[in-house]
Amino acid sequence: MPPPRKFDDINKWTIGTPDLIVQMPKDVPVPAKAPDQWRDVLADPGLTEDRYIKSVELKPIKGYKAIHHGVLRAIASDGLLEVVHDVTVTV
Repeated sequence: MPPPRKFDDINKWTIGTPDLIVQMPKDVPVPAKAPDQWRDVLADPGLTEDRYIKSVELKPIKGYKAIHHGVLRAIASDGLLEVVHDVTVTV
């Protein structure tokens, strides 16, 4: 039998220490047995000046710490939408 799989430490940042951490404004419960849900959740980073985005990481911080799929988008002050990061993870 093969050795058990070793998973990465989910408490570590894979992109290095971030300059800014933006959290969702409220928890989003996900039922154990339900179809996929695609929700739009707006999380304001509170920036007051333009910033360049070098990298992003989508990271669960509560509950069951796994992400099945997610898309991160940046909305500019003029309302234009840009996909920053599209991630699909199967756990």
